[in-house]
Amino acid sequence: MTISLFGFIYILFAIYAMLRSYEVVAYLYAFSYLFQLTIVGSVGGVDFTPYLLSPLLLLVKGAFVKGSINVTGRNFRTSSIILLTFVIVQSIIAGFLFSGDILVYVEHGMEAALIHGKQPYHFSLKVVIQWVYLMLNLSALCSLVRHKWLLKENFASNIVKASVFFVVGIGLWKYIADNFFGWFPYDFFFNTKIYSLQNVLQSISEKYRFQSIFAEASVCGLFLAIFFWNSLFMEIKKKYVILTMILLSIILSLASTAFFAMGFGMLFFIVVRKDYGTLIKILVIGGMFFLLLSAIGFDDAFFNMTVYKTSSQSSITRSAIMWACIDVFKETLLFGLGLGSTCAAGLLATLLGHLGLVGSFLFAFWLRSIYRILLENRTFVMVIPTAVLLFGMCTSVGYLSYPILWLQLVVALTANPINKWCAI
Repeated sequence: MTISLFGFIYILFAIYAMLRSYEVVAYLYAFSYLFQLTIVGSVGGVDFTPYLLSPLLLLVKGAFVKGSINVTGRNFRTSSIILLTFVIVQSIIAGFLFSGDILVYVEHGMEAALIHGKQPYHFSLKVVIQWVYLMLNLSALCSLVRHKWLLKENFASNIVKASVFFVVGIGLWKYIADNFFGWFPYDFFFNTKIYSLQNVLQSISEKYRFQSIFAEASVCGLFLAIFFWNSLFMEIKKKYVILTMILLSIILSLASTAFFAMGFGMLFFIVVRKDYGTLIKILVIGGMFFLLLSAIGFDDAFFNMTVYKTSSQSSITRSAIMWACIDVFKETLLFGLGLGSTCAAGLLATLLGHLGLVGSFLFAFWLRSIYRILLENRTFVMVIPTAVLLFGMCTSVGYLSYPILWLQLVVALTANPINKWCAI
């Protein structure tokens, strides 16, 4: 058993949180999702990340709290139980029916998967880990919905503000260190066995990209795009300072996922608000955005990551993995092969290949229960950043173990009533 330096600090925070209130543990739980490549420690060669341990802490703390579940919360809990039950049963049946017969990509990472080629699928511990991960996250979200009355009104906005400042602050530190030979504690934030420092140093136009403490610049970019809209709609002090920080970080990331997600969010916003005069403002801001890119010499890189993205190696790799999931969907007669059964890229393709037609429907039904909570809590505006998240995952980040997926759902489900366009 080994504990990282980060792990010692995390354990101290965890002990402090458990001795305090449910809300403090909830803060620890939400903030833990930012550490995608950071482990608390290893046991028997298995890494334990903060976002695997923190749901357990939240559930233990919540077990000692007395509270009732409202009708909406009960529907959400029911749909979560149905989804989890289906995932487990379907994986077992698929392992029995298709083990050794269906070829899949099983290596860590899409590039590594393509290099090693397809291999016969066999039911493994990897699938069971997906069950555990899904169960912990669904249970923790249900706990938050049930005990929301224990959270202060500014809980969600505090999560948004703290997350943005942390990601941008650490990201700028790392960006400066990467490009101007400064010092950065890589081993503190990147200490899993899956990723090496070479994986977390991505460059374009002879400059390392802004990716903060995430696995890839595209993953970081999607976080930034989602939290731009979170910040815009919430009552947060120094809102426009935060929005400017996010936009600057998106520019430095040169992440096509972020560019497309921001564009989708703007289109969604215009359609939902039905205020087409805003389009002019957006075009002006877009023009200023492009002028800034040109001024710092990133205009060519911007075109390469947007207009010419489909011909890039990254796009080719993701497309190959997506079509592989569609092939699995067809070869299993629309049944799917089980969550975590093959390498993923693109949420829709992943759902079809992993969960099949029925599982994808149950996942949509689960999302509908979240929509109902947002509607009844008068936080419908949170549908926009959540839709940006799902759009970005459909085009880039396909796996349900994506930490920012669950972080965004924490923010959306714990948000308090929001004046529909209070922040515009």
